[in-house]
Amino acid sequence: MVELKKMKSLKEVLQPSDLFIYNNQKNISISGVKYDSRKVEKNDLFVAISGYKTDGNIYIDDAVEHGAVAIVTDHKQETPLEAVWIENKNPRRALSIISANYYEHPSERINLIGITGTNGKTTTTYIIQTILETLHQKAGVIGTIGYQTGKGVIKSSRTTPEAPEINQFLSDMLAGDFKYCIMEASSHALVLDRVTDLKFKTAIFTNLTNDHLDYHNNLEDYYQAKKKLFGLLRKDGVIVLNIDDDYGKRLKEELTTSDSKIITYGLAKDADINILEYELMPLSSRLKISIFGEVFEFDTQLLGLANIFNLAAAIATTIAEGFDYKKIIEGAGKIKNVPGRMERVEAGQKFKVIVDYAHTPDALRQLLMSVRQITDGKVITVFGCGGDRDKTKRPMMGKHAAHLSDFSIVTNDNPRTEEPGAIIRDILTGMRGETDEKNYTVIEDRAQAISNAILMAEKNDTVVLAGKGHEDYQIIGATVSHFDDREVAREFLLKQEAGD
Repeated sequence: MVELKKMKSLKEVLQPSDLFIYNNQKNISISGVKYDSRKVEKNDLFVAISGYKTDGNIYIDDAVEHGAVAIVTDHKQETPLEAVWIENKNPRRALSIISANYYEHPSERINLIGITGTNGKTTTTYIIQTILETLHQKAGVIGTIGYQTGKGVIKSSRTTPEAPEINQFLSDMLAGDFKYCIMEASSHALVLDRVTDLKFKTAIFTNLTNDHLDYHNNLEDYYQAKKKLFGLLRKDGVIVLNIDDDYGKRLKEELTTSDSKIITYGLAKDADINILEYELMPLSSRLKISIFGEVFEFDTQLLGLANIFNLAAAIATTIAEGFDYKKIIEGAGKIKNVPGRMERVEAGQKFKVIVDYAHTPDALRQLLMSVRQITDGKVITVFGCGGDRDKTKRPMMGKHAAHLSDFSIVTNDNPRTEEPGAIIRDILTGMRGETDEKNYTVIEDRAQAISNAILMAEKNDTVVLAGKGHEDYQIIGATVSHFDDREVAREFLLKQEAGD
């Protein structure tokens, strides 16, 4: 069955009209909003965005050839076109406005939960979804691992997609009777107006540590980008903050005048959701928390202190939605680990192999601290850093690996167009002087690094494969190849167990 496209009049989607300059007497309608000329179809509106690598304006003719009937651009019209020419000084902002208008503002008709922060966004998203589903609430997800919209799981190309996709996904969720959507809001998305015309029911802040400083000028700019989320709340919105984090404390102070209710979580005694005690075990965690003074004790399959914080954020969020405390805790006890987040690889070996997405200094530090608490033997860490990304975090990650591992293997992550050796040299500057040079080595080939780590491991040791987590690819130069840490580790473990 072919799905009929929505048809909207041009004047409907160009609201408020004073933001757009155009002269068109024809009453035309559009059947879609596109920013990639290759995907334009008949009767679409095309928004020409100037990106980092290419200028969308050079593809205007292509868009018209593919059937675009309206063009939005920040350029003056130089040549006549069959399509209507619409000027707007900020096409990215225009894309957000037009997308929300075209899909009839779906974020106002669904309970949209937004999560921002450096670490923990994906895990918190999935924990919230699980708890809501145990409470018989249909909940979709838009985030790093994929987009769950009721039409199957769509593999994600980025943490937070562009405005047309977000609004389409929300519209699809509403059509499927979803009551909630939990969405990761990246700093890039917040700065680039992908979420500017959404209305959030709840906004969550997990933490803020060094990352993306290749894009943001400094930590202050990065913080201000994250803070934008809390200006997009509905009138009945709720703010959820980690007050163990210094930036979370700052947000609480700066948002005190907000009309939104604030719920805090953390180890801090004044947190509304107060983590009183926790015990980390090899296969589970034991937790004692206070929810506005009412104490609960329970076990969870989630591993590591970072995940306990993620769980506390999820509990705070579902409490904000008005659900019964006891039922929330029952749901929390049913949560399993998220793919690529403290995920164990099992093949009958006598030591642990853990795969985690930790690719920032603080995430790696938290991961290795948690692993040490559940390891009687050695901690052997395999890690690297992505190319064409924030270089400032590389020495810090090296330093944490040196301090918290018994042995480290520095390898490739996704070097992209950078020379792998240069990335590794940056990492090693943080390791030298922090540990005996006999306690680390360099193996650029990631598969070989993983197999060497496994060969080194003995009974009661833990091998940590950090940085890629759920990713099933590796980018070297311009080539994207299939590569999954979990698959590589499991294949080698099975060979080892078979005696090959």
